Amino acid sequence: MQRSFNFMKRHARWKALLGFILALQIIIFSSSSIAAQQSDVIQPAGVGNSSWPVKCPAVIDTQHTDQPKVAAFKFDATGQIFTRLADGSASPTTGPENVIGCYADFNYIDTPGANGYHLGTISRDAKGYYWENAAGIRWGLTLSGSTFLTDKDNPYYSNGNQFIFVSDLNIKYFPDRAIVSSDAISGSPGYYVSATVVGGVPTTNQSGFGWYSTLWPLIEKPVSHFQVGLSSTWIGPDNSPNNPAVAQKLCATSTNQYLKDLAGKPSSGNYGYYLFQTIEGSLGWWGGEKYPSIFPKYQANATQNCYTSEIATPGWGFYRDEPTPRNATGFIQISNQIILPPDGLTFQADSNSPQLGVTWLSLPLPKFDHQFGGTAGENSWTLFMKTGNFSGPVQFVAPQFWVDGSISNPIQNGLTLDKKNGSIGQLSSEWNSIPYYETNTSAGVVYSKLPPLQLQSDSASKLVFSRDLVAYGAGAVANQFAQSLKSGTNLPSTIDSDALKLSLNGLSSPVFQNGKSLPSLTTILNASTLNSGGAYGLNLTSANTLIKLPQYFQEQNGIRTAVPESTVPQSLKEASFEPTSVPTFVYESPNWWGSSPTASPTFNAQLNDGSSVEYKWYKFVDQPALQRFELNATEKANLQAAAEKMQKDWAKSQLIKDPSSGSLTNFDSGLLVTPPSGLEIGYVPIVVKQYYGSPKNTPTPTTSKSPTPTPTPTPTATPTATPKNSPSPKVTVTPNVKKLTINCVKGKLIKKITAVKPVCPKGYKKKTAK
Repeated sequence: MQRSFNFMKRHARWKALLGFILALQIIIFSSSSIAAQQSDVIQPAGVGNSSWPVKCPAVIDTQHTDQPKVAAFKFDATGQIFTRLADGSASPTTGPENVIGCYADFNYIDTPGANGYHLGTISRDAKGYYWENAAGIRWGLTLSGSTFLTDKDNPYYSNGNQFIFVSDLNIKYFPDRAIVSSDAISGSPGYYVSATVVGGVPTTNQSGFGWYSTLWPLIEKPVSHFQVGLSSTWIGPDNSPNNPAVAQKLCATSTNQYLKDLAGKPSSGNYGYYLFQTIEGSLGWWGGEKYPSIFPKYQANATQNCYTSEIATPGWGFYRDEPTPRNATGFIQISNQIILPPDGLTFQADSNSPQLGVTWLSLPLPKFDHQFGGTAGENSWTLFMKTGNFSGPVQFVAPQFWVDGSISNPIQNGLTLDKKNGSIGQLSSEWNSIPYYETNTSAGVVYSKLPPLQLQSDSASKLVFSRDLVAYGAGAVANQFAQSLKSGTNLPSTIDSDALKLSLNGLSSPVFQNGKSLPSLTTILNASTLNSGGAYGLNLTSANTLIKLPQYFQEQNGIRTAVPESTVPQSLKEASFEPTSVPTFVYESPNWWGSSPTASPTFNAQLNDGSSVEYKWYKFVDQPALQRFELNATEKANLQAAAEKMQKDWAKSQLIKDPSSGSLTNFDSGLLVTPPSGLEIGYVPIVVKQYYGSPKNTPTPTTSKSPTPTPTPTPTATPTATPKNSPSPKVTVTPNVKKLTINCVKGKLIKKITAVKPVCPKGYKKKTAK
């Protein structure tokens, strides 16, 4: 018992001692944890230059393990270069340091437009690395070799998800301004190769405009953040004579702060009239493209209220990630022969300088704005396109879209494109954003590098940007269109006899880069008047070839002169412009589209930009873009009847004359569709999804979950638009007009003509039965 008692006492003493030791360890551990937490703050918040509008957030590291060493990183989504600051300093590091630290975009942080997105920190907590900018936006980072991959909290994720490490600070990357028209070293990027309209456009010819533009591969490979629009124009409402006091208020409610401020300046005069509404868009390469291509794409663009809203297709805005909201739709699809992907229309590659025909016509389609009080005008601006494998109307802008801006800014009332004729002043190719690299050697010599660019010459050693610009009056199509809807007769089959040919005068400016002139590019990009004013473009040095633009330049005495690649530093040669990641973005229709009844299961198409498209057929009046108009029975009947007439009479129409010279381009065959059986007339194929890669299997919709398609109502005596300059009463759509079919022959050619009073085309004779 004694041994047992002594053991128990010893055990108690050991237990007490052990408790003391454990308590001491807890105290020591807690103290060290507090010390560790305190040392987790590598740099407190607030570091930065006094001239910066924001300062560095706190730099945190809770793990204290090895990390990469970098001098800077390139954010592939925006093209920005963020340079690491020396710890505790607002100055850039002079060499690679720990990746955890504060970073600044020195291209912008000292400019008037600097904000919290131009400064931020890479930190690390228990979950891993993360980025937090001075605007308070944070997203996770995963280390992958010499790159951080961002998580989807990155607000630019659709455009890029990589922080690419930079170790050589002598190589500077600029996401734009490689080719600009000003010697200013900052400001809005851009260079224009243009042609003004000689003498302007008469007021009698402002109901439509058409032209042809040339396609060629300006780039050899896709280039990140590259944006160049090929030749096109801006169609705005004609509000002459202008009033500066009104012009300076037209953008007062715009969400585009830069344009709002610009238009509001007294020194801007009448500039607001040219900003608040336009029809634009063109062939080109766009910074917002999700599936980059070497051959240009086409994207339309209609803007109102100073670029508050920009629409490109019935479902999406101009390279916007999100679908157009229900209350902001404006483009309505007409064609049943082509699909309209949100990432742009693709074309077949062609080295023979093919041309695309683009025409915008103001047509008096039946009105459908009762839901908005009937305040919209009669102008339905309609896009026609012409290629070797397509010709006809594509889509139109709902007149109410132009009125929307005046709801928030009443000074726009009566000045909008639904009520006013159109006005243009030029054709232009906008070289908006071209990236470049720059390096300064130890000897103080500055070199720069452009992406590989090339120009396609034709057989006459010229590159025609555009040709055959014409302007149309109301008598060309609009008045005949209204009469045809009223009488049931065929829509006009030609308009070119009513076209006014406009004369062009080539215009461009000197080329600059970072404040220095580039005389070699100034010479090459000197716009010329061609074909006695019928075209404009460039005079090149050889025929039928791709001519490479100078890529490398050396600076001397304020001039950057083209030099061979062999003379520049190796690090500059190796600098790449190509995208570093495979596209992952998916365009997908919103849930509210489910209220629009579909007429088919899902179809797939593969495009030559590497993407796939899913689309469904809708009855014309049931397409989602028309939802917000809440069409009544009369509006549905008249609008559906007009659409069916356009699809019948203008299918593969030769309404637009061929170019005066040269060949036509062809759409990518993946864009062209044939209506399913039973949906041949009166239905349209609407894109519901686009993604990168081969087509995926898609489920057939369950018919019980789909709203019932709208039955075809009989057009009623509700008025449609009255022809311009005509005293005729308001017209109606006449239903069920009996049509006859005749056969017309010309040699071995036979054409079938169907109409109320069919007549053979010129040169053809009616075939009589034997």
